[in-house]
Amino acid sequence: MDTTKINIPNQEGSYSIDFGDIYVVNEVIKSSGLYKLFNSFQFKNNDTLFALILFKLIGNNSNFFALKWWESSFAKYLFPQAELDLPRIADFLIDLGDKNVFTTFMSNYLPFIKNDVQLPHTLFDSSGLQSDINNPLSASSTNNSAYNHKVKLLVVNKSGLNYPFYYKYVAENIIDVSSLKEALNELESYGININKVVIGSNYCSESNIQAMYDKKIDFITKLSHKNPVYDEILEQHNSSVELLENFRKFDNKNLFLKKVKINLFNNDVNAFICLDTKKRENERQKFYNQIDKYMTKEYFNFALPYFGVTVLLSSYEIESTDLLNLYYSRQTDDPIFEFLKTDSDLLGVRYSSEKPFRGYLFLCFLCSIVHSYLGEHLKKINYTPTNAFYILNKYHSRVYNDRIIPDVAPKEVINIANCLKVDIPRFLTK
Repeated sequence: MDTTKINIPNQEGSYSIDFGDIYVVNEVIKSSGLYKLFNSFQFKNNDTLFALILFKLIGNNSNFFALKWWESSFAKYLFPQAELDLPRIADFLIDLGDKNVFTTFMSNYLPFIKNDVQLPHTLFDSSGLQSDINNPLSASSTNNSAYNHKVKLLVVNKSGLNYPFYYKYVAENIIDVSSLKEALNELESYGININKVVIGSNYCSESNIQAMYDKKIDFITKLSHKNPVYDEILEQHNSSVELLENFRKFDNKNLFLKKVKINLFNNDVNAFICLDTKKRENERQKFYNQIDKYMTKEYFNFALPYFGVTVLLSSYEIESTDLLNLYYSRQTDDPIFEFLKTDSDLLGVRYSSEKPFRGYLFLCFLCSIVHSYLGEHLKKINYTPTNAFYILNKYHSRVYNDRIIPDVAPKEVINIANCLKVDIPRFLTK
């Protein structure tokens, strides 16, 4: 589209369309280099790809509404060849889910972020995605006499990296230990060697820890309270945690942190007993509210020392402050995980066949890349992508016979556009 200066036409016959969010995000995709990256797929109809990325990223609605959204928005003029009726979307997702497409993408994506992939610590997070339809990847379970079907999503990210790094999906009944091993092997096949990982307590099992040692991968993890070693550590050391020499202030938290050596699955590991005083008081209050005539003295005395206590494990020597930074960095990187698990509407998976389901996951992964880029840059003005989309969505334009004229941009729209280095045009010709 051209932005040469023209006279404002007669308003007769004009109509309004959604404009701000679509225009700004599309300009960011182009200026960031993501447009060229996503174009590497060389589909027959890339208009459908980019229209769906914008629809899923901004609209967060069922694909049933994609065509209606396109017809009443600026996307119709950006991507005129997009095919967004449900049968065409289903065919598109089948093509997008082809394994060769993912392999081609990764071979281009990893060089795109090559300046960041050598960051030392890799974060792993997994979640069960509720599937509305039973498909070959979902495992059935019962909860309160109701059947549930779930697919497990494993998301990989680098600490401090602005983009999601990798993802993998497996059947829900495949344990986290197996999915982690497979993910590490697949990353190695792309030439990415993992040196250090930060993993959740669900990965902390004997076979998994041993696999880390076999691959010479250092790890930081949280020890599950279900592990017998957890009770042993607290019984032996809990009374000596809350001492002055163990006190730390970290990110507005008052903590006590004591480091001890333990033997975990026949390996020597550093254990950090971390007592969060605020968390302890909150958990104690909840516990006190549950006390009734059936509470025994033995259980009361047993439970109290556990409140507010977290046991972190490190296979290598690390300063306590660095450990806390890495552990709590999982919260910093949560927006990337949360977009894939929640904002992308993956929790309502409705594909009975694996092929379109695989394409849908890949589409959401592409959206999460754009989402992460936006989120990182919008931090400068204390906005999130969700905040920005809400404001930009209210910014419309009018369509005439041969041109499109945006409304007068309010201050908030201008601030967001300036932050993302996007120029709002006075008018556009078709």
